[in-house]
Amino acid sequence: MSEDPPHIVAKTAIVTPSTEIPADLRVMARPEDVYEWDKQIELCGVLSGFNDYQKERARRAFRFLRDEFGEAFLKEAYAERHPILEYFANLAPWTREWIVWFAESLKAVRKAGDYSGLRHRIRERDTFPEALTVLDVAQRLTKVGFAIAFDPTVDFGVGQGSLISR
Repeated sequence: MSEDPPHIVAKTAIVTPSTEIPADLRVMARPEDVYEWDKQIELCGVLSGFNDYQKERARRAFRFLRDEFGEAFLKEAYAERHPILEYFANLAPWTREWIVWFAESLKAVRKAGDYSGLRHRIRERDTFPEALTVLDVAQRLTKVGFAIAFDPTVDFGVGQGSLISR
């Protein structure tokens, strides 16, 4: 008794990619739009899932960061592959919340001694991760009432056994 060979049935499906881009992402029509402050701010105004308050907070955060770091910062960060771009280039809504946290943290500590040193370390690709950790701790301490300073000069009195901070 011979068995019939198994039959293979092939099914095909035609998949047509959708050309419909979500409205909140249409703002970023070109890849280089990600590195434009105005496009980032515009995106905040059309984010789905964000209420008007959240959208305005995000727009203000981007405006503050543009003032703080300069008009060319995003393009320079792109050119040097700065790790901060993980947050700017990722258009997911949670990254807009991170941008708000980042801007508000900088605002909270910008009156501290040698804030410019921290800002410089944030701008630098290689020191950004460390500076971000320092910013996180500093803003938490500021929130609970501590006065902070970044990298204060500390002199040790020779033979005096005392520590003097300036």
